[in-house]
Amino acid sequence: MYRASPEGQQRSDWAVFEVRTPGEDSTVVPQLRKGVTYEFKVRPFFNEFQGTDSEVKIAKTLEEVPSAAPRGVTVTESGDNGTAIVVSWQPPPEEEQNGVVQEYKIWCLGNESRYHINRTVDGSTFSLLISSLAPGIRYSVEVAASTGAGPGVKSDVTFFQIDSSGHVTEGVLEPENTLSQQISEVVKQPPENTLSQQISEVVKQPAFIAGIGAACWIILMMFSIWLYRQRKKRSGLSTDYAGIRKDSSGHVTEGVLEPENTLSQQISEVVKQPAFIAGIGAACWIILMMFSIWLYRQRKKRSGLSTDYAGIRK
Repeated sequence: MYRASPEGQQRSDWAVFEVRTPGEDSTVVPQLRKGVTYEFKVRPFFNEFQGTDSEVKIAKTLEEVPSAAPRGVTVTESGDNGTAIVVSWQPPPEEEQNGVVQEYKIWCLGNESRYHINRTVDGSTFSLLISSLAPGIRYSVEVAASTGAGPGVKSDVTFFQIDSSGHVTEGVLEPENTLSQQISEVVKQPPENTLSQQISEVVKQPAFIAGIGAACWIILMMFSIWLYRQRKKRSGLSTDYAGIRKDSSGHVTEGVLEPENTLSQQISEVVKQPAFIAGIGAACWIILMMFSIWLYRQRKKRSGLSTDYAGIRK
């Protein structure tokens, strides 16, 4: 049997948690509230017969930070001072306080660092007067409840501004996507392809394959034209022979025509030509330019996040 035992408040009725296994000497009591002091006692029973209660033991569940923000945060002007405002709020729902609210933290932030104001009040206070504010500066206010485990969820941001006459203009920021939502969306998006994957995709593109084919065709055409001209220069057969000589033994020595260069020698000479090297360089430059343009366009499509916000003013 157990019941909550809050300090300074009337105790509630005993709740019953039955253990119907005679051999058990311990159990776990579920669904207790966080950060609350409870009284426990044990009563034996058999069917409709009940025994004597044990001594009452007191224990407290662990506290956690509040899982909900203070409700109904408002900003109103102070009638006594044209540069002061009153921030009011209501506590978080009791089931989401996760312990005893010991204090409330209030953040009042201006658009410059020297206008930042932080305040702390005890858990029984639900309003705060903030003075010495600068007219014309747009401020934001947030409130959070704090237990022994620390501050919990902050309230929605409330914006306000004091004009020269001391009137307060209040508005609540309503972003299209908050920063946390934008980060969550980015995390959920599939990661961009790595460089190797991008190169692999480029190689598979029909345009890239066509470009490689065109470059190879140009190189082969240049090589064929050059080879044709070289062969044309050497098309005739030489008819010059060395003179016929007789050696001392009477044998005749006849001049022999030197053969033309072999195909491998001709290819080697072609590769050494400046025109061939320039053609290869031009083809590579064209391919790299096509790849760079394609990669730039792909990255440009994934460039930024939206940062537009809408404001509401009274």
